[in-house]
Amino acid sequence: MARITHRLFGSVFTKLLAVILLTGLGIQMAVGAFFWYFRSEAGREYSQTLAHYLTLVVSEIGNPPDFDKASALAEAGAFHLRYTDPERSWSTAENVPLVLPERRRAAWRPQPGVAAVFLRGRVLVEFQQAPGKFIFEIGPGWADLELARPVILLLVLVSFILAGAYFSLRRILKPIAWLKQGILEVGHGNLDHRVPLRRPDPAQGERLEDAIRGKHLRRSDELRELALAFNEMTDRIREMLHARERLMLDLSHELRSPLTRLKVAIEFLPDDPARDSIRQDVAEMEALTAAILENARIRYQQGELQREPMELGPLVQDALREFENQPPGVRTVAMPSGIVCRIHPELIRTVMRNLLANAVRHSPAGSRPIELHLEKRPPFAVVRITDHGVGIALEDRPRIFDPFFRADPSRSRLSGGYGLGLSLCQTIAEAHEGKIEVRSEPGCGSAFSLFLPLAT
Repeated sequence: MARITHRLFGSVFTKLLAVILLTGLGIQMAVGAFFWYFRSEAGREYSQTLAHYLTLVVSEIGNPPDFDKASALAEAGAFHLRYTDPERSWSTAENVPLVLPERRRAAWRPQPGVAAVFLRGRVLVEFQQAPGKFIFEIGPGWADLELARPVILLLVLVSFILAGAYFSLRRILKPIAWLKQGILEVGHGNLDHRVPLRRPDPAQGERLEDAIRGKHLRRSDELRELALAFNEMTDRIREMLHARERLMLDLSHELRSPLTRLKVAIEFLPDDPARDSIRQDVAEMEALTAAILENARIRYQQGELQREPMELGPLVQDALREFENQPPGVRTVAMPSGIVCRIHPELIRTVMRNLLANAVRHSPAGSRPIELHLEKRPPFAVVRITDHGVGIALEDRPRIFDPFFRADPSRSRLSGGYGLGLSLCQTIAEAHEGKIEVRSEPGCGSAFSLFLPLAT
C-alpha cells in the first residue's frame, strides 16, 4: 500500500494533474466570488426598488388591508401576502410564514421597518406598519434562478476545459512513460529497446517501428528530442559493449598462440621442479584465456546460439554426478520429469557445473548437503541450488556477476577460480532469454535460481 501511494503521489503526471485541478478550483472560486459580489450589488438595488413597489401595494390595499383587494393584487403581481395584527391574521396562500427566519432577519434592510431575505428560492419581505405587519412572498427563485443558470453553465464549461486539459496533458506526457519503460529495459540489459519518437497512427496503417524510427515525423518538441537522444545513447552503449567484447574475443584468440608455443617450449626444459611450476602457471593462464574467450564468444554471438528442445531433468542430474561425493554432498529435493526447454545443452551443463562448484566451494565440509530443486514456474523452468555456507555480504551482492569480481580479495588458486564463473553463467542464461537470481544471508548460505524459458 505504501509503495502504491508513493508511486501515485510521486508521479509527475499526478503532480501536474493536481496543479490543473487546483487551478480549476481557484478559477471556480474566483468566478463564484465575483458572481456573489455582483449578486449582492444587484440585490441591494433590487431591494430598494422592491421596497418602494411594495410600499405602493400596501398603500393601495389600505391599513388594515382589504382581503379581496389584496388577493386580486397578489394574483396580478405574482406574489403572496400575509397580514398579522393583534385582532386578525390572514394570508393569500398557506405557505407564507408568520415571521422571517431568525438567522436571516438582517439579510437586507433597504429602509426602516423593512427587512428582506432569500429563503429556498423565494424572496420574503417584511413590512412593520402599525398596528400590524405585512409579509410578502415573491418567487419562486427570482435571483436564484436568474443567477443559477449562468453559474451552472460556467461550472459545466470549466469542467469540460479541465477534462480537455487532463486528456491533453496525458497525451503530451505519454513520451515520459515510453522513456521510463526504455530506461527499465536498458537497465535490465535490453540494449535493443528503442523509445518511440511519436505515437503511431493506426488510421494511416503505421506500426510501432515507424514511430520508433520517426517516420513521417510532423512535429518536434523537447520530449521527442529527449527520446532521440536516449536512442542514440543506447546505440553508443551497445556499440561500446560490442567493441569491448570483440576486443576480448580477439585478444583471447591472440593469446592462445603464444601459450601453445610456450607449452611446446616447456617440454624441452629439464625435468625439475621449476619446469613443473612453469607448466602449472601456463595451465592457469590457458584456463583463464579459455574462460575469457568463452565469455566473450557467448556475449558477442548471442543471436546465433543454436538451441534445441530438451528435457531439463536428465541434464541437471548428469551435471550433479561429479559433485555427489564432494563434501558436503548434493541432495535432490525435487526433480519432476517432462520439463522441456529450448537450450544449448553444453552451455547449460557449464552453468550447472559452475553453480554447483561455487556452492561446494563456499560450503564447509560439515554443513548440510547442497539442495537441488527443479520446478515449472510458467513461463520459466527454475533450477534452484541452495547451499548452507558462508553466504554473500550485502555490499557484494550487486557485483557478484561482474567479470573478475571475487568477494575474497585473495587471488590464490586455492581460493577458487578467477571470478569469471558467475559472469559466464549469467551470460549463458541471458543468451537463452533467461536470468539468474540470488538470495543470500551472511552465515546462512545462498540460493541461486536459474530461469530458463519453457519450450512452446
